Amino acid sequence: MRIARRNIARKHPAKTGDLEQLIAHLTICREASAEEVRWAGLTGLPPKDAPILAAPTQAKADMLVTGDRTDFGGLYERKLRGLEVLPPRMALERIVTAGHEEGGRAGKARRVRREDNESP
Repeated sequence: MRIARRNIARKHPAKTGDLEQLIAHLTICREASAEEVRWAGLTGLPPKDAPILAAPTQAKADMLVTGDRTDFGGLYERKLRGLEVLPPRMALERIVTAGHEEGGRAGKARRVRREDNESP
């Protein structure tokens, strides 16, 4: 969350309020087990990014949204253990589309990885 807040403030400061509204709908999940992190490492991600994939996979989240094209770009639009990895624009399009299909309600974001220095 810290990184998302920093990036939005730097690149799109007018959208800070929108981000905070989205964050209010998230459920914070625990960090992944060592076994799940090992599995995530087998995807080719750098060791620093394996926990970022492992936590939402273990939490059975629907999607992982990341703008880190360098490390996660090869996983974009792939489903791994039921988790779809998407860039932000595509994730937003999916959520909006799902909302229209459900009668105008935006889909609810479910889980994110908690930063070590943040409390739920």
